[in-house]
Amino acid sequence: MQLIDQIQIAMGQIPFMVVITDREGKIIYVNNKFCQVTGYSAQEVINQNPRILKYGSHPESFYRNLWQTILKGKTWKGEFHNRRKNGEIYWERASISSIKDDQGEITHFMAIKEDITKQVELKNHRFRLENALKNSEENYHLAIFNNPNGLIIVDQKGLIRFANPAAEEIFNKKAHELENYAFGIPVTDGNSTEISIIGPNQQFKTVQVTAVSTQWEQEQSFLLSLRDRTLEKEMEQAINHAKEKAEDAYQAKGRFLANMTHEIRTPMNAIFGMTHLLAKTSLDGTQLDYLKKIQSSSEMLLDIINNILDLSKVEEGMIQLENNSFHLKDLFDNLAGILFPKAREKGLAIQFHLSKEIPTSLQGDSLRLKQVLLNLVSNAIKFTPQGKIDISATLIGESSETGDISLRFEIKDSGIGVTKEQQARLFQPFTQAESSFTRRYGGTGLGLCISKKLVDLMDGEIGVQSTFGKGSIFYFTVCLQQGKAVEDEQIFTVPIDPHSKSLQNVSVLLVEDNSLNQEIIEGLLITLGARVFVAANGLEAVDFLCGSADINDSREGKIDLVLMDLHMPQMDGSQATRKLRTHKELENLPIIIMTADIDPENWKKCLDAGANDYLLKPMKPEQLHQTLFKWLKLDENTVAEKKHTWNDPNDPNDPNLKIIAQKGIDGLEDPPDREIELKVKLLTQEQSPEQN
Repeated sequence: MQLIDQIQIAMGQIPFMVVITDREGKIIYVNNKFCQVTGYSAQEVINQNPRILKYGSHPESFYRNLWQTILKGKTWKGEFHNRRKNGEIYWERASISSIKDDQGEITHFMAIKEDITKQVELKNHRFRLENALKNSEENYHLAIFNNPNGLIIVDQKGLIRFANPAAEEIFNKKAHELENYAFGIPVTDGNSTEISIIGPNQQFKTVQVTAVSTQWEQEQSFLLSLRDRTLEKEMEQAINHAKEKAEDAYQAKGRFLANMTHEIRTPMNAIFGMTHLLAKTSLDGTQLDYLKKIQSSSEMLLDIINNILDLSKVEEGMIQLENNSFHLKDLFDNLAGILFPKAREKGLAIQFHLSKEIPTSLQGDSLRLKQVLLNLVSNAIKFTPQGKIDISATLIGESSETGDISLRFEIKDSGIGVTKEQQARLFQPFTQAESSFTRRYGGTGLGLCISKKLVDLMDGEIGVQSTFGKGSIFYFTVCLQQGKAVEDEQIFTVPIDPHSKSLQNVSVLLVEDNSLNQEIIEGLLITLGARVFVAANGLEAVDFLCGSADINDSREGKIDLVLMDLHMPQMDGSQATRKLRTHKELENLPIIIMTADIDPENWKKCLDAGANDYLLKPMKPEQLHQTLFKWLKLDENTVAEKKHTWNDPNDPNDPNLKIIAQKGIDGLEDPPDREIELKVKLLTQEQSPEQN
């Protein structure tokens, strides 16, 4: 952060305007020079579009060409006719370029701008003077002599015939020394170019030369305007260097977050898994109570870690929304499965209300939408001692032309409520309504802040209506699109019954380099009745499935599913998946990637390589169970009927099993039955949430 602060200080001192926007054109940074020139403060323009300065003299094609250029990763250069805050019109020269992440994707745009109002006025003044000087050579000489730019007259032979004082300063020579001096560069009417001139102390000057035809002493000649751009070029180089350092710092922070997340999530996975396995052993009442407290604290710690990382990613612009098809009813189903146990512990009733006007299939980022709902409903459960919680979704806008869908979500509780003064602080980071709430209810205060930022990304608004002591209604809106039909096989819900050996006679190849993770995941699979084989990396998995045996030797029939870690030595999960998919006989074998990596780009690479799905560590047994059922497409009948013929894993004549170990865990007891019930009520037009 010290480097970024230094860059911002440097940008604040340069004599050019600097504007940085996100990919959609929303301003996220302006320097002091921008505020001086436009009259706007930084607070007034942050989150605004640069069109706040638009005067209206440019055609729409002008801006369309600008966007087409920068979205291709090219640099756009040109001049704007804009309006200051006080209404005054001014001209600015701009250079707009893109900022890319380490995957080459455009994330931001940077504009370097210069107020050229005086230059334009001088240019216009010169134009008027040239027209006037056609009738008065004396006035012509006078205008050239007093021009702030260097001006020289070059005849048809390329010899300098006249130089004004500004030109003397540029060439570091007196006018009489420049007379009849060969300019040395071909000159044509209307030509503009940059040249280098050796100045005092053998230092190079960068000079922009613009030529126009004119008459001088009754001879056809050229008037050359010379503008010293040395300081300007040095500033451009300094800005480009600062931009490169900012991009490096941005990418370094992204890599640090990814590495830190991976290092945190890996031991958390061990805690989650081991406590789950420990709960299945013989424990007395005190030990079981201690274990439940460890599990509860682990989940709280994971929530805090996720919130801190999410907040950092949002503030740095590292979160990009996904665009996938989903059913809102299925999202509510999944949400209820997560929240129902928490509500049941407090004796709270939860009801979901889904308006039938909402299209069945929607297009958008269902994961982030679920995250916002989860944050808000979890808060409602936390701050509601008794009563009920209603979650509703209604359609508030729809466009048949664009397919845009606007939805409003409300989370209504009968909890403690929030005062007007407290409401003003709710959506700020690390803030709760009162500090005493933190001591009583726990939490970091990050959930609402993250929810607001995610809702902003989805072009929505978030707010609260509350009466202290009588409950609250948290609401938010989002803009989605009407989605494509989602195939039934993509929507998979299965009741979780840990008491049954639901994966009996199912074989799973576990590919994991970490021995502790091997032990945990293998134990979870065995408790579900699965037969487990273990490979230490992707290379071993490829050898086992297709390396030393005939692919047609029913190898796919032996292994029903592959659980593959992403980051492994020798051959990682993505490489191994791509290798396996080259064999036609294995193209239908389900491959699930497991990772503690939070970068969605890496998840996408795995899916592009041929993986069917991914699981994010630390994963709960329910998540593992649900995902396996989804891709194995099992029910009780198919599980009972599924049979395999197995080779002895210790058979030295079977080379395919030389690196595979099959293990079992003794002393495990099944947990008590668990039942989750969800009712989603579809509201008719005549039926409102208050009636349910």
